[in-house]
Amino acid sequence: MHLRHHWSTARTVAVTASTAAALLASPLAATTASAAPAADRMYRTWATNVNLRSNEGNPTACSSHPSTTNCPNVRQQVQPSHQLYVYCQKQGQTVGGNPYWVLVNDYTAPNTGWIASYYIDYPANRLPDVPDC
Repeated sequence: MHLRHHWSTARTVAVTASTAAALLASPLAATTASAAPAADRMYRTWATNVNLRSNEGNPTACSSHPSTTNCPNVRQQVQPSHQLYVYCQKQGQTVGGNPYWVLVNDYTAPNTGWIASYYIDYPANRLPDVPDC
């Protein structure tokens, strides 16, 4: 078993409720945020080259059950140095024993998409203070 979790300390600034609601209403359409992210929802990955996924042809398939099959398009590869704002989390394909996927915005290389929560630098499968999608 791979020990992957190290609590991230990179958590800063706040986002307004109206901005968060607008981004959640159309998360894959938003590639950048107009406000700074909420401090308690900023995370990083523990691995390199983590695929940030979407389904350009059928976004509903990806958001209904996130998986490598339902989210076939790789928008970018996330690095541990990237700051990720987590919009929400949802059960999908199990990766590394973790059934959760997270919808994130990468503020380092502005893109929005899904990554398996297994790769998030946090010691539990579910992230605290992150709503379900």
